[in-house]
Amino acid sequence: MVKRKSPEAVSLPKQGVEDQIETWIRGVLRSNDDLVNALVRLRDSYRTTSVGESVNDKDEILAQVQAALEGAAKAKTIV
Repeated sequence: MVKRKSPEAVSLPKQGVEDQIETWIRGVLRSNDDLVNALVRLRDSYRTTSVGESVNDKDEILAQVQAALEGAAKAKTIV
């Protein structure tokens, strides 16, 4: 049987943990901004097409959405 150390016995450098958390929070905030921008652009293009006008930058919009989704997936992990 493997004996595990108690949480008190495992020492992590406080500054290292704080830096990781700060980096993670910044990534989540950046991801949120990217998602908002991509969704606004997608909504606007939908509105444009719903009134019969064409959208010329469809590929760029989808690329922005894809990049935002990938960033959000990465931002879910703390390390």
